[in-house]
Amino acid sequence: MKKCELIRDRIADLFDGSLSPDQRGKLIAHIENCSDCSFYYREMSDLAGMIRSANRPVARKGFSESLVRKIRDSSRQEPSDPLQAMKEFPWKKVMRLAASLLLLSAVALAFILLTYRSPAIAAEKLINRSLLAMLDMKSVQMTFMIRTRELENIDFIDPNGNFIECRLWEAFGNPPKWRMEKAGRMVLMDGKNQYMATAGSGYVLKGGPECGFVNWMKIFLDPAKLLESEKEFARIHGADCRISDQDGRIILTIKAKALGNFSNTFAQNSSVVESDNTRTYTFSKATMFPESMEVTIEKGKERILVIRLEQIACNLPIPDSLLTFIPVKGIPVIPLVALDSINRNGIKDISSVEATRMFFDAISNHDEKLLGRLLPVEALSGGHALQAILKAYAGIRMVKMGKAFRSGLYPGDYVPYVLKLPSGDTAGGNLALRRDNSSHVWNVDGGY
Repeated sequence: MKKCELIRDRIADLFDGSLSPDQRGKLIAHIENCSDCSFYYREMSDLAGMIRSANRPVARKGFSESLVRKIRDSSRQEPSDPLQAMKEFPWKKVMRLAASLLLLSAVALAFILLTYRSPAIAAEKLINRSLLAMLDMKSVQMTFMIRTRELENIDFIDPNGNFIECRLWEAFGNPPKWRMEKAGRMVLMDGKNQYMATAGSGYVLKGGPECGFVNWMKIFLDPAKLLESEKEFARIHGADCRISDQDGRIILTIKAKALGNFSNTFAQNSSVVESDNTRTYTFSKATMFPESMEVTIEKGKERILVIRLEQIACNLPIPDSLLTFIPVKGIPVIPLVALDSINRNGIKDISSVEATRMFFDAISNHDEKLLGRLLPVEALSGGHALQAILKAYAGIRMVKMGKAFRSGLYPGDYVPYVLKLPSGDTAGGNLALRRDNSSHVWNVDGGY
């Protein structure tokens, strides 16, 4: 076991008076010189403070009455000296359990504490509001304002874009059900599968419960673990993580460098994690639930606010229809696993630049079959999406293409292109292509 793990295993001993002065001195000396152990010690100190001074908890009806009755019954046997009662309290066992289960195991922790019927007052104080709040958590609804574009992925940000409303609804359960949506894009998890619908695509994609229709934003699907999740992110990626206590609230600030390959900066600032960003959260100290959040990114010397938590509400009713997938006549539902079969007819053994030329040639020649081999999802949707693309790009002509490049966290290539439009004007972009599928064939992913 590593030294820090040994130290943390003994931190709880600081609170029950079981250490000799020499042992205590060595432990404190390590804590003062180790930022990780120091942070862990502060967390334990906060927990100890809740044990010593927390007010009577406010629990849900029925459970609260039963709990208080048990505590009152056992209080008749408590020691006359309250300091002796606190000393006899099983600090090490309870605090180590609480440290690992502080937010998610309120019921189990309450049961453990109630088995120690003496001292009852200490047990009553330890079962604090932040734990019991989780017992009553049935649902959460959040509203974010995000600088983004309509139709793009939920995680996409555009530093130059307008703020667009993004909403989250979640009903907690086993399994949970949730929905995220913004203008032109919706992702729904009905407890069994995820569904993603994009306006104008003519189809709905269907994936498993853990498929990647939502990436970084899924952190908000478990708001009770948000602080711990962000601390873990900071640890893994070497981000600067700072926590402070201000006026009864916990302020968490994560300052992170962009993740990904930015030898070409095209994808930089297209998502939170692909940006040099600062994420600031405010948590209620009573419940450890988020009250506010802002994300700013650095673009050159400019700091730009890109995400703001506008509203959060708990336990409001959510209509079943909002968390139930309802098929729409004429809009096919395409399972992601179905792509495996159609990808076998895809195009491989050529470069992404050649695949780009083939894509625009197929459009110019109105070759729906060839176009479908590069756009397998659109081909599976019954041809509606392919027809829309052919119509939108009718009469275009390729002028030039650039060298393929990679950028950010995208697992494929970007290929620059310039088109001549029927009007005589030119238009360009970067076609996104990937072949991280089982058949290793090119799929056009966007950029057109």
